[in-house]
Amino acid sequence: MWDCLLVSGSIVGVAAVGDRLLEIVKDPPWERALCDSCTHGLVALLSWLALILRTGRCQGGGWPYVPWLEVLLCGILGSAIDIDHFIAARSFDLKLALHLNHRPPLHSTGLCCLLAAFPFLLSWIFRCDWLFRFGWLWWVAFSSHHLRDGTRRGLWLLPNWSTPPLPRPLYLAALAALPHITWSVMKLTQTGFNRQEGFLPLRLEYII
Repeated sequence: MWDCLLVSGSIVGVAAVGDRLLEIVKDPPWERALCDSCTHGLVALLSWLALILRTGRCQGGGWPYVPWLEVLLCGILGSAIDIDHFIAARSFDLKLALHLNHRPPLHSTGLCCLLAAFPFLLSWIFRCDWLFRFGWLWWVAFSSHHLRDGTRRGLWLLPNWSTPPLPRPLYLAALAALPHITWSVMKLTQTGFNRQEGFLPLRLEYII
């Protein structure tokens, strides 16, 4: 449990440092974008790691049995969401991607919730536990990303409605609580962790 709380604290630390770097780094734009993207990825990665540790279901127990590919995938997804800036801009030009006059689709919390519901539905139809788990992984990845972005423009829940920008203390508290709330819902609904192994079961013992 203590290792999980330590990782949760690291989530807040990484987010705070990343936000501070964005205040310092103004130019060139690619450095600022890289800093923001790396922060998104690390926050998502740590969020799924905290959830894995919270479950206590790392086969054999402890850090060597964490499904590291799952953790890495969550980090990649948390960072990759920003690709939709380029899709919306219809260009690989970074300046165009960063100065859109509208928010790109994967920054819609409502839409991403619908996308998360899709693997849940497929899992229920085909009785595939790993699809439930992937749905929760996607939830953690995009939720952590949207919470960070929410400090600037709020959460985009409906096509024509967003929340006010999130206060900084609320956003940091929500990031720290995200893996624990997610695990509580998973436990309540008995979804996502019905098997010991994850859907990408790479463990440290396979590497060292």
